[in-house]
Amino acid sequence: ATHGVIGGVSISKLREFKIHFPPANIQKKIVSKIESIFFKIDKLISSSELKQENINTLYEKAVTSIFINIKNLKKDKLSEVCEIITDGTHQTPKYSESGYIFLSSTNVKKRVIDWSNIRYIDEKQHIAMQKRVSPKKGDVLLAKNGTTGIAALVDRDLEFDIYVSLALLRSSRKVLPEYLLE
Repeated sequence: ATHGVIGGVSISKLREFKIHFPPANIQKKIVSKIESIFFKIDKLISSSELKQENINTLYEKAVTSIFINIKNLKKDKLSEVCEIITDGTHQTPKYSESGYIFLSSTNVKKRVIDWSNIRYIDEKQHIAMQKRVSPKKGDVLLAKNGTTGIAALVDRDLEFDIYVSLALLRSSRKVLPEYLLE
């Protein structure tokens, strides 16, 4: 009875809902077994969370030690280490059932692009948008609307377009694109 329901159920329908149940002694055994399993699951979750915290701490220490040992770190503006810093079209496109891929900030997840949930635009819009920016493999896409700051590396050679909710950073030879992603 603790399962969530999307949308909701009226009280009158809830009162009429039929459930199957065993005798009380069997119910007690089932509840005891379920509670035992949930206790084990909670212990595993706690252990996993602790391990993740330890991994994060070790990672931070490793990164910090690398930076402490590097002498004379160069410090430039982002515009000095990128060939291009721009965003996508500011016009809301007319979507199509097929055509050229059109990405927005919802397609940028932590470090990766979600290519499974994409929209399409026609060739005429694509040609116009490519004049503004033509993303390519190795570019960094940065969400600047919605969940701001989430970034992903373009991981394939593919013609596509982006919406204003995404910034595109194209690294110069001074900085690796993977480093920009971090």
